[in-house]
Order: sequence, then C-alpha cells, then structure tokens
Amino acid sequence: DQIISGRPNSQFSLGVRRAYVSDLFKDTARLAGDDPLDAESGVEVALADQLGSAVTLQGSLHYAPNPGGIRAAEDAVVSSLRLSVAF
Repeated sequence: DQIISGRPNSQFSLGVRRAYVSDLFKDTARLAGDDPLDAESGVEVALADQLGSAVTLQGSLHYAPNPGGIRAAEDAVVSSLRLSVAF
C-alpha cells in the first residue's frame, strides 16, 4: 500500500535496535566517573518516496535514550535526509 496519496512508490519503515556494551566499555566508563548501562536502545521512523525513475528521497528520525549506554547522557534525537540516485 502507498503511504502518500498519489505516490505509489512511497514507503514507511519503523526500526528498533538494542546494542549491548562490553564489560571493558563499562569498566572504562566507570573509571571516567560515568554510570554505564548494559545496552543502548533506540527507535527510527523513516519515510521514503521515489521521485523519478532514478531518484529516491528518504527522511528519517532517530530517538536514542541514554546514548552511548551512559545513564546520565541526555536523550538524543537525530534527523537525516538521504538522496539516492541510481544510474
């Protein structure tokens, strides 16, 4: 099904990730005075559309609470825009 009305090649995606940190990372973070978590998690939503026969545009928004697996780190929100050209 198309996501954007009148745009049959539009696509929506949702991604969830979890990355575990090593014991060495946690030990190093503690030496630096940080309080590390066992893992870092995040979610991403993206919307893409094919603009022509060779051009695709994709925008995405990423949310990462406690980035880097550090408990005191402020949550991060990152947006991106990708232009793909096939030739």
